[in-house]
Amino acid sequence: MKKGIYLCLCIALLFTAVSISADDFDFSNCSLEELIKLRNDVDIAIYEKDGFVIAEAGTYVAGKDIAEGSYIITAFPESEENSGVLNYTGYKYAGAKEEYEKADNAYDTAFMNAEAAETAGEKPTWPERVNESDYFVSSGRLKSDSCESAKVELSEGEAIEFSTSWGAVNIAIKKADGLFFD
Repeated sequence: MKKGIYLCLCIALLFTAVSISADDFDFSNCSLEELIKLRNDVDIAIYEKDGFVIAEAGTYVAGKDIAEGSYIITAFPESEENSGVLNYTGYKYAGAKEEYEKADNAYDTAFMNAEAAETAGEKPTWPERVNESDYFVSSGRLKSDSCESAKVELSEGEAIEFSTSWGAVNIAIKKADGLFFD
């Protein structure tokens, strides 16, 4: 008996359900924060429909976290009032950032020592500058207020790091040549 009442109630609810469209929805009762959140959710849904994946800031390694290949990266703001910049850096391998920073710091120290030796009248030993191409594949900055995009190539073992500055930025990435995840 209870199952029959439950079934009748479910059927009645199905027939009385009303679909809500944007024309039927009263946006005047929403706060500014709610409207901005709603617009951000719509923007994300549009990017996802176009095959983009919304990514978090961080580092992704090709062949481990994501598939190798070509990617289209797009930055778009969480709101017009809070747009920012997406910084991206492609590394030749995971851990290259840390190794580059260590080598660059060693260069800076050796350079300062050479300057001090020259100032003291000694013959300086000038260090060789760190070759950035040993560590980096690509880098750039994308403004989110104009939804700028870039294309990057990642080979097996290469890594890409995303960070944001000057505001809240959504990061949309799309595999240009196949499946996003392995």
